[in-house]
Amino acid sequence: MNPKKIASLTALGALVLAACAAPPTAQPAAQQPAQQQPAKKFAGITVNAITFSGPQIAEPMQRRGKEFSELTGATINVVTVPFADLYQKILNDFATGTNSYDVIVFAPQWMVDYIEPGYLEDLTDRVKADPDLQWEDVGLFFRDF
Repeated sequence: MNPKKIASLTALGALVLAACAAPPTAQPAAQQPAQQQPAKKFAGITVNAITFSGPQIAEPMQRRGKEFSELTGATINVVTVPFADLYQKILNDFATGTNSYDVIVFAPQWMVDYIEPGYLEDLTDRVKADPDLQWEDVGLFFRDF
């Protein structure tokens, strides 16, 4: 798997999990001594994510995306569009092979429209086989989704 796809999957998982997590109680990274700063192993990687406008999803992704960038060096771009335009924007990107987005957040009822033409891949086996990922860290809803 290429580094951009790994970073994309990592970013997606981190953003989804971090958006639901409680605020950290530890010192912010900027106040930690230099020797405790995490490695910037994704420096130079850009992850483009698309979701709908509004505070439900976009705001936590934007907020946590900045934190993820500070910790990893990856650049997280969160593109927002009105919900009414999201389905077609994603479908057009898939159908034309433009691949503008590494991460998409979409309504579950659209899944069949994206799966049937082969635009989405089931990552269950990849997640289970990756020693750096813990299956239990994936929310139950998403494991069964």
